[in-house]
Amino acid sequence: MVYTAQEYTKLMNNTMQDVTNIDQTYLLAQQVIPGGVNSPVRAGHQVGGQPLYVSSANGAYLKDTSGKKYLDYINGYGPVILGHADPGLKSVIESTASLGWIHGQCHTAEIEFASLIGELIAGIEQVRLMNSGTEAAMTAVRLARGLTKRTHVIQFGGHYHGHADTLMPQPSDGGDVINGIPSTISSLTQRLCFNDLNAVKKQFEANPEGIAAVLVEPIAGNMGMIFSDHDFLKGLRQLCDQYGSLLIFDEVMTGFRVGLTGATGLLGVQPDLWVYGKIIGGGFPVGALAGPRAMMLELAPSGRVYQGGTFAANPMVVNAGLHTLRQLMKPGVYEQLNHLTSGLVEGIDGLAKRYQYPIHGVSAGGMCGVFMQNDRVIQPQHYTSDAKSLYPPLYHALLEQSILWPPSPDEAMFINLCHNEETLGQTLSAVEKVLQRCR
Repeated sequence: MVYTAQEYTKLMNNTMQDVTNIDQTYLLAQQVIPGGVNSPVRAGHQVGGQPLYVSSANGAYLKDTSGKKYLDYINGYGPVILGHADPGLKSVIESTASLGWIHGQCHTAEIEFASLIGELIAGIEQVRLMNSGTEAAMTAVRLARGLTKRTHVIQFGGHYHGHADTLMPQPSDGGDVINGIPSTISSLTQRLCFNDLNAVKKQFEANPEGIAAVLVEPIAGNMGMIFSDHDFLKGLRQLCDQYGSLLIFDEVMTGFRVGLTGATGLLGVQPDLWVYGKIIGGGFPVGALAGPRAMMLELAPSGRVYQGGTFAANPMVVNAGLHTLRQLMKPGVYEQLNHLTSGLVEGIDGLAKRYQYPIHGVSAGGMCGVFMQNDRVIQPQHYTSDAKSLYPPLYHALLEQSILWPPSPDEAMFINLCHNEETLGQTLSAVEKVLQRCR
């Protein structure tokens, strides 16, 4: 059924008088928003649910429009690391807003911000700010093609680098246009098995002078949370050097999440280019491409590879990012995050063994993941559909206990600095109650 504008306004007014009516709100949303949501995972289809409508967020908690409070393990899918409505960040935003929040001109804070990122990450000499991780990954591929004069890109199954045409996985069912993307574009991207170095070697051998870049999440966060094998990353570095291709690390999720030097510092392999997002904006929309000066200078206006944007380096975003990074540089921050995430996954693993339930957890810094199986996941195909089918009932059972996990078995989980021993105990108590019922 399609409503007129007047009918919709009347229904929405009635619904807003009873904000506890989530079903009706979702029905109304579907009339004016494709699928009722502005990002697909929010629909909750992967857990057989529907959207959660949030009215407020503070510290480690969210509150929905019915007034129910949840301990949050989504945290904006990564960027909320200081805590929801962090008072210090709020003060920075207020003071910045008082001076104007968009002017489309340069300002000195962007110089300070780029310099700070370069100080923290060895190998980064210049940073180009933009508005999303998708935009940054898209620009990284464009720059790699411009630098190498090559067309093809290697990426890996289960990794997500945004929804740009070049970066979207495509089914191999033929046709000139698949899911809105011309096959002539998607054919330039080879999607290989993650952590399979032999597959990458074969691709380079088959196309030794055609591959511009290898794009990889050093710790994948959109198929649970899967670590790269060190030999795999080291092998990618060697192959790129051997064949004259660029190695690009997508650290949109892991950058300043798993440690102050990100996955690059944690895993000990350095790429040619870095893609950042999420945390470096303190929860505001941001993306960044970073790398050595000689490569970055190929971007316009100093070079011929074009990238631009009216909202790039928005002062609100930059100042929020500066505040966030300065807080993360304080002693003990990542020790606290590591302690809590490792305590969470070890506690869940212990409970799973006690109640003979298949769960395996992993963590690093303020990022963690749980798989509904006993074995470590090395490649996406190791996390089977049968195992994933155990996640939705666990998700809903925990939701009843006021614990909010991502509405998909393929998403990593995140904590913020407002999580503590109390929230850890609350979570493990809820998990135990749920697993007791599952025996």
